[in-house]
Amino acid sequence: MYFHKYSLVGAGNMATAMATALHEAGCEIVDICSAHYEHASVLAQKVGAAAVRHVAQMRPLADAVLLAVPDNVIGTLELPRHSWTVLHTAGSVPMDILGDKADSHGVLWPVCSLRKGQACTLSGVPVCIEASDGATLARLHALAELLGAKSMEVTSEQRLRLHLAAVVVNNFGNALHALTQEWLAAEGLSMDILAPLALQTAQGFHGNLWQRQTGPAVRGDAATMQRHIELLASNPDLQRLYSLFSSIIGQHTDA
Repeated sequence: MYFHKYSLVGAGNMATAMATALHEAGCEIVDICSAHYEHASVLAQKVGAAAVRHVAQMRPLADAVLLAVPDNVIGTLELPRHSWTVLHTAGSVPMDILGDKADSHGVLWPVCSLRKGQACTLSGVPVCIEASDGATLARLHALAELLGAKSMEVTSEQRLRLHLAAVVVNNFGNALHALTQEWLAAEGLSMDILAPLALQTAQGFHGNLWQRQTGPAVRGDAATMQRHIELLASNPDLQRLYSLFSSIIGQHTDA
């Protein structure tokens, strides 16, 4: 059985996504705690909760407290000791940082990108879970099912590695797209024409990805690569990345 009543520490992107998802799934949100009281008030009003400024003001009514705060803040929080379970939502923070905050504790990390002002559903989203005991783990599995997410048991070390991989795939990938967008705009061209190609690439996360690689680096087409590098003279960052990736692709694929 999943937890029914929740309080959240934090009022940012993760807290908003989690509180909204829980509220829409029929769970009760008790308190929203944030030093940014105005943000806590807006979120609390949205999900029918009370807003508080300090963790000491949170009422002992919740079954679980979700810490949806920056990674470096989690260990500094001095929560009152109640019978609730304490969970954090960070990808890179080990579970044992919660050991002195509650006997029952765990991690619920949704593997998704959260942006301010953008709605985020957890339906179909992989959720990495870890717990201090079997009963808490079972509740996290049930909670993920309630939210329509896909629960996956991982250790703190495994989750850290998955978080690193998520940064590379999502953050680095988006930065590469952003650099390309800037260069195309300077050339009077739109990024929109590449959207179907980007979606096609993103949908192919199966099998040996090197075998799916195409382009001049795979073919060993030095002349084309040189022309591309020369065209990128106005964007040194993208030019360096083009050369680096072309070299890496050449080393990992058969020309």
